Amino acid sequence: MSVIKLFKSRRRKVGWSYSTKGYLWRLVPSENGLFVIEDREVEGRNVTFACLDRRTGTVLWQGLALREQWWITVDRVHNDILFLHEYASPDMPEQKKIYAIDLASGKLLWSNEEMKLAFIDKTSVYAGKDDILNRKFFELDLMTGAVKSEIAEETLDAVRANASTTANIVHFPAVFENAGESGFVANSVHQATKKARNVVLTEVLEIGGNAVIGYYEHSGPVTEQKFRQHIAVAESPAADIVFEDVISSEASVPVPDTFFAIDSMMYYIKDKKQLTALNLAPR
Repeated sequence: MSVIKLFKSRRRKVGWSYSTKGYLWRLVPSENGLFVIEDREVEGRNVTFACLDRRTGTVLWQGLALREQWWITVDRVHNDILFLHEYASPDMPEQKKIYAIDLASGKLLWSNEEMKLAFIDKTSVYAGKDDILNRKFFELDLMTGAVKSEIAEETLDAVRANASTTANIVHFPAVFENAGESGFVANSVHQATKKARNVVLTEVLEIGGNAVIGYYEHSGPVTEQKFRQHIAVAESPAADIVFEDVISSEASVPVPDTFFAIDSMMYYIKDKKQLTALNLAPR
């Protein structure tokens, strides 16, 4: 086998990709291996939601839309339930209403149009309801939305302080600042950026013996705010570049944390609408 063929055989390939109709506005992982995607079409002012397996890209469901077509967004994912909320008004970010969606099917489990979600702990949803005189607080059943009890604000604060937190499963890159360093990471950055000109931001994320390098370079004169965003993967020990792609051809500003990892999978969003996944497990 020639050296060129051997090198090509070691190239990493895209595991899967998923494209939205509009902008991929939000991407929320669940603890049980799924992604929830918020897909916003600005011109038509409508938003839909989708759910897919984050290892295989298999779509469980997509195109979910509720009665409110625009002023609605992902609140959070808890266990196997997606929670959505609306906004009180277009010019106010305060939330209103609760929608609970079954992650497996995309079906509406329950909704509450009079309350707004405060937080979730285990099998209970804690929510508030405003009336003319004051605000009341309630404990709701996670699966049905049925009211378990009304609770005092002091009790709510105590429960909130001791509520279980979701484990952080997402790993983001760190800014690479010292070009004079040596070692695998520094060599990887050098290999990825050696043909680039006027690099303004470089980030690195290490995954299973690989270094994922993201960097921005000016796509025109340095006086113009136009940048080309690249991503590359280098394998140890020789820092061989085994994957490259352009995330954005004309970014208006360098933005950190545009790629991330969960376990051995690396993800990035290309052109604001294509979610791309690579499996970087050792081989």
